[in-house]
Amino acid sequence: MFRLICHSLCAVFIAIAFSVLAAPGTVGLSQPAQDPKKQSKQEREYQKIKQFSEKLYAEDALFREEVDESYRQKRREHSELAYFTNTRDSQDDQDTRTGDKLKVEDTLYDNPLVQDYVNRVGQLIVPKDSKKLYGFKVTLNPIPEARALSTGTIYISSGLLSMIDNEAQLAYVLGHEVAHVEKDHWREDVVVERGIHRYYEKQEKKRRLKFLASLRGESVVELGTSTRTVTSSRMDLNSGISGESSPPTGEPYSTRHPFDKVDR
Repeated sequence: MFRLICHSLCAVFIAIAFSVLAAPGTVGLSQPAQDPKKQSKQEREYQKIKQFSEKLYAEDALFREEVDESYRQKRREHSELAYFTNTRDSQDDQDTRTGDKLKVEDTLYDNPLVQDYVNRVGQLIVPKDSKKLYGFKVTLNPIPEARALSTGTIYISSGLLSMIDNEAQLAYVLGHEVAHVEKDHWREDVVVERGIHRYYEKQEKKRRLKFLASLRGESVVELGTSTRTVTSSRMDLNSGISGESSPPTGEPYSTRHPFDKVDR
């Protein structure tokens, strides 16, 4: 009994530690923050889009309403998916063909003892102060995979479960998925999806303004969400006296453009 308790506590500790290390945007106790210089170009671009979108969410009421509605829709989709997966009969056909595409629908692994064990291990990992409700399920799927839904349902396939040697490894996998839910990574995805078009639209406008400003000897100044152009001080070739700057010009950047939804 004592060995079992120690083993469980060790599994929970390892899971929590690794879930913190694995979660994007977090820094573990033994892992320093990633040096921006070592990030790939794609990672740096994503962080820029994320920061832009989060700022837009905080400042633009219409964009915030759009994101919130999209996230509510995503959660409804995940609720329906969880219900469909959890109630589907394992004896039903799992394969659906559409032309040359084959879609395999998940069903729950028909073993109550395994389901109960995985759920108990998962519930031990959930932070005590968490306001989210969790359910841990095993799907009948030979492909090793684990995934988390925004609603708190976490699935681990029978294929991945067959590769796990002990409870500590199981706790690590479930802890990683819990981190996705606790950090609201699905909401983050929606914010980025909705903000990416506006980000690139703004970047394109900045490039156009810089090009036009260079032709007129002006410089571009960005103030919040507004982009202005001002005339650079130039030496008058005849008098040798600096010319005066022209007043700010240009239109504030507009964020009233929809972005096509991209399903994850």
